[in-house]
Amino acid sequence: MLQQLIVFDERFSYGFQGLVVVLPQLWKALAIYGVYTIPFFLVWYWFFRDRLIALRAALAGIVAWFGFNNVIASLVGRERPPQIPSLNFPAHEFIFDRPGPSFPSDHAAFLTAVTVSFYLAGERKTLPYLIAVLLLTVVARIVTAQHWVGDILVGILVGAVASKLIWLLRRHIDAVCQPLIKALQKVGL
Repeated sequence: MLQQLIVFDERFSYGFQGLVVVLPQLWKALAIYGVYTIPFFLVWYWFFRDRLIALRAALAGIVAWFGFNNVIASLVGRERPPQIPSLNFPAHEFIFDRPGPSFPSDHAAFLTAVTVSFYLAGERKTLPYLIAVLLLTVVARIVTAQHWVGDILVGILVGAVASKLIWLLRRHIDAVCQPLIKALQKVGL
């Protein structure tokens, strides 16, 4: 099965990478920094909209990224695509350790988990922003040779599963988190 994924990835990923000649620094910026807009969004949502929804979404993202993705990556250990030297990616990003295993994409898993969490919570007004960040970031990750297409697709699946799991457990999570939220509100957070 992994061999089939490699053939699929080579066929589609190299086509995406051809887009890097159009505004390469924009693609690089989206690939690196797109995911970092979400923590700011979640903090804003925490203070101005709904603390519980923000907390569930953050938890889903963490479960997808640190939980499921780490297990899968340790089992598969797939290397990243050959790098595009002219882009000169940093050795380490702010949070995401680079270079790490390519499969599945942590960025795709995290962003999808947050996006699907907001969808499941019925927060439709925020979806255009979240979907735009998700799509721009994951396409940029492929264009800049940070991931294969298959890494992104499996990352999206992992993120969706993590957010659905958190949604199914939301009553238990809410029972634990609501007293914490009330205590934080008392101190101005």
